[in-house]
Amino acid sequence: MCLGLQPVDCKQMGMKDAVVELPRAFIGFILPLETDCLEITSIRDTRNGKYAKTPKNSVLREAIENITGSGMEKDTVTVVTGPDLVNLVFLNFTCLVADTAQEWTNELFILSTNLLAQNASRKTFLLKAYTKLTLQLTAEEKISVKHIYKMFPADKKRVETALSNCGAGLPCGRNDSIPLTNFSPEVFLTFIQNLCPRTDTDSIFAEW
Repeated sequence: MCLGLQPVDCKQMGMKDAVVELPRAFIGFILPLETDCLEITSIRDTRNGKYAKTPKNSVLREAIENITGSGMEKDTVTVVTGPDLVNLVFLNFTCLVADTAQEWTNELFILSTNLLAQNASRKTFLLKAYTKLTLQLTAEEKISVKHIYKMFPADKKRVETALSNCGAGLPCGRNDSIPLTNFSPEVFLTFIQNLCPRTDTDSIFAEW
């Protein structure tokens, strides 16, 4: 499912903003952007219609309305995120159909305010971490090892050792990359077990 946007070359217009096509994240954990990911549980609010925070840049607004038609507020999904209620960031997504924008606004808000999602099981959080890695592939459709180091920044040497002990011949250099087929969810779980070798906690999680 996509928001249904067509690319617009905004660099030629002298703007930093860009219109992109946004696919729905695998399993519904994360919204994938071009260079980063936004965790859905970090969303503070979603807005549509007159409450949407549409761009003030007239050139950008005109470029979008050339695709969606006039009155872009009804077609806009504003995602509000931030570490607290003061330092907020507003991200705008524009749909081709107003009903699609309203549906995304409603469903994203439901997901972001779901207490079960915010207090999920260990297995779910591990799946979320794996999903994030699979959304940040290189141009060759591989997982960059530096993203794994970035996810676990506390002890890089320990991460390197855990990758080496996965038994799949995985590269562990910061500039290396791993084919997605070689880093399945099962291999990722083995990596986590190598990274956090505590059999006592494994038995607790298995019991509950």
